[in-house]
Amino acid sequence: MTQASGTGAALNSVYFASATHGWAVGSGGVIVATTDGGTTWGSLTSGTSVQLNSVNFSSLSSGLAVGSGGTVLKTTNGGAAWSNVTSSIPFNLTSVCLTSGTAGFVAGDMGGAGVTSNGGSTWAGMATNTANGLNCISFVSNTQGAICGVNGVILKTTNGGGSWTSQSSGLTVSFNSIKFISATEGWVAGNGGTILHTTNGGTSWTAQTSGVTTHLMSIFFTDALNGWAAGADKILSTTDGGATWTSSVVTANFLSDIFFVDSSHGWAVGSNGTILKYSGQSSTTALKEYNPNGAFRLFPNPASSLLTIQTEEDINEVAIYDLFGGLVKLEKEKSFSVAGLSQGVYLVRLSTENGINTARFIKE
Repeated sequence: MTQASGTGAALNSVYFASATHGWAVGSGGVIVATTDGGTTWGSLTSGTSVQLNSVNFSSLSSGLAVGSGGTVLKTTNGGAAWSNVTSSIPFNLTSVCLTSGTAGFVAGDMGGAGVTSNGGSTWAGMATNTANGLNCISFVSNTQGAICGVNGVILKTTNGGGSWTSQSSGLTVSFNSIKFISATEGWVAGNGGTILHTTNGGTSWTAQTSGVTTHLMSIFFTDALNGWAAGADKILSTTDGGATWTSSVVTANFLSDIFFVDSSHGWAVGSNGTILKYSGQSSTTALKEYNPNGAFRLFPNPASSLLTIQTEEDINEVAIYDLFGGLVKLEKEKSFSVAGLSQGVYLVRLSTENGINTARFIKE
């Protein structure tokens, strides 16, 4: 059953900490989450209305989201609550990467970058020695990382961001995404369908033929052979390390980011609330579009004792889940008690004869 997104929000970044638990962020401070691999998505309260450009988690509970104006949001409970961290980073943040529960890195406009050693509570600046905009930061360990950006910028660090070395890409296009699977092998993707590959840690880069001229916004590899790239309305895939790429038009919307937990489970996000899911090696299929309110209304919301579902449809079942995917309550009626639930954010999954919809409610 296809559902409209309801907000029209552009989703800019997606991250999964497991095959079931994932988050996506976008314009207007939108954050959505799933605990069932994307079958259902629920809206989370971010506490901000700025554009969020990137999200990353170090575990099922701890994560960061970053965006315009140096915004850094931190959660320690899977996204049920977010705190706005004072980053002291005076530029728009485009990318965040966590390498452990404490170590993390951000990059953004005007060559700006930052590092944290306490899970994002405080940040220190990193000198990248460039004034170019930085679009993506990626680390394979606490010390080994890379950044790409506009005007063909590729930077590398081997000491956790203490110093950065500029690498020659031989191009001046905007690179939008970079992904290393080891200290030596990686790919970068950018405007005009550009894809470059390195096997020596970026000392030299070799162009690969993508077969498209659209701007590629994201690239992801799960191993040395299997990779995907997304941009415009297309997703490209390879099973030979990028020697050959196959392009498929998968949506009418613009795709911004792609993420895989393994070669059989992947997601892509884009404009108009678009969320796509990949299953297996041969197809890319669309998920139900995220709907923050669903085809029903919860009243009151927040609720302390009695929760009522306002809908004209006959209810088959109401299932309530916590944000970690645990089933906490099953009901058959339109009104029921939630007094026994702990305070927090929950997802309500409503099953009717016309399909399944989800919505979020807050227990106070």
